[in-house]
Amino acid sequence: MEKKHTGKRNEDYLEAIFLLSKTKRIIRIKDIAEKLQVKKSSVVSMIEKLLEDGFLIHEKYGDVLLTQKGIEEAQKVYHKHVTFHSFLKDVLDIEEDIAEYDACNLEHYVSDVTIEKLLKFVEFFLYIFDKNKVMFSNLKNYFDTGEYPKTTKANEDRIQKLSILKTGTKAKVLAVKGEDSIKNNFLSIGLVPGAEIEILSISVKMGTITVKVQDSTLTLQKNEAKEVDVEIF
Repeated sequence: MEKKHTGKRNEDYLEAIFLLSKTKRIIRIKDIAEKLQVKKSSVVSMIEKLLEDGFLIHEKYGDVLLTQKGIEEAQKVYHKHVTFHSFLKDVLDIEEDIAEYDACNLEHYVSDVTIEKLLKFVEFFLYIFDKNKVMFSNLKNYFDTGEYPKTTKANEDRIQKLSILKTGTKAKVLAVKGEDSIKNNFLSIGLVPGAEIEILSISVKMGTITVKVQDSTLTLQKNEAKEVDVEIF
């Protein structure tokens, strides 16, 4: 599906004007410049472009108004912003200034379909975790320590390190841990959370384990495979 994109800077301006309109009856060029921390000349240039695209109404030296088209586009961008902000801050527990900064960037590069699913996830997460304080505490502890919550014996037996699996075992990757260099390497070769794998062979002499990931075959050192948590089928 090809998504027609308004443009990051265009969307920044539309969103800024939309937010200004919530607190100011009259919006001037200088207000937009202050909001976005840019030069007035930059605002003037962008205003001309947004006028041509039908997003604004603006007479020389007059106030800036969003058209209905501009309002709809600005609302869409702001909706994405607040959804990402809530996901980062309330779900991932990212501190406020980082969540705000990242939301400002992420809002420009996601489809409407994805943002609606993400919003549903945030709503579901907050409902469930508000009802279950233990679950929320377990998640916070996992963020801090990487330790899974205590589960039933059957579940504990299914969750293992990749390094101790036997030939022929099939499993799903749950988490990739360890140093960033190792994690990045694993992620780049397809060992990502959710990936299904099969143990093809184990070499005790070489200290390696060969796995199938999708259509690829990978040989890992056992000490590296210790950093991958999996759930056995």
